Amino acid sequence: MIRIFYVTLLLVLPMNLIASSPYAEKLIASSSYTVNLAFFKDKEKVEEALSKVPPALRKTIIIEDVNNSYTVKTLTIKNEALLTKLLPAYQKVFPDAFIDIVINANKTKENIKEKSDDLHNALQDKMMLYLCPEAKDKKTRKFLIEVAFGKKTANYSPILGKVPPLTTLYRVEDNKLFLFQKGLFNPKVYSLLEEKTPTYFLITSWVNGKKVKTLRYYFNVDDAKAYLDSY
Repeated sequence: MIRIFYVTLLLVLPMNLIASSPYAEKLIASSSYTVNLAFFKDKEKVEEALSKVPPALRKTIIIEDVNNSYTVKTLTIKNEALLTKLLPAYQKVFPDAFIDIVINANKTKENIKEKSDDLHNALQDKMMLYLCPEAKDKKTRKFLIEVAFGKKTANYSPILGKVPPLTTLYRVEDNKLFLFQKGLFNPKVYSLLEEKTPTYFLITSWVNGKKVKTLRYYFNVDDAKAYLDSY
């Protein structure tokens, strides 16, 4: 249930589409694996959670500090089967833990072009963004999510609405934002930066060349709340 909301809202590609991706086989072959455990904003909560992890497992865990936000994950290894066996042990402390593929960029460079473009720079320029639905999209219930884009991962933390937190890999290519599911993306499922305003980015989500959703990424949480209260 935890990832279902984001699969629907943010268009992380479903598994039946992964199989049709022309990149899937080569991506998997050139990848390693990690367990994404949790995302914290408070260092004390990180230490509190780690104190509950058995010493043997604790040695396998690393912490990434980006702008005073902490991503907790395991060391990257090639053996997915081993991580699958260990996953239930990690989940005793981190219930939302899941296995992710870590793509070897050197081996996949000829297949997926790394590009620093306008959308990527826009996302990286903001320490935090505040995601909410466009009022015109009346089918979407109100929600507000704090989003932090790191170098490779995006962290979604709910502020308003019954939405679970999520940490996922992302990629920006040719001004298209791709969110990963199980370490892979579908080139036909992406988001586009439609408009920049003084207070937010207007970003649309697309599937098979058809626009399906419009979202606002505000720079200030109070502006986002004011917009939600306006309709």
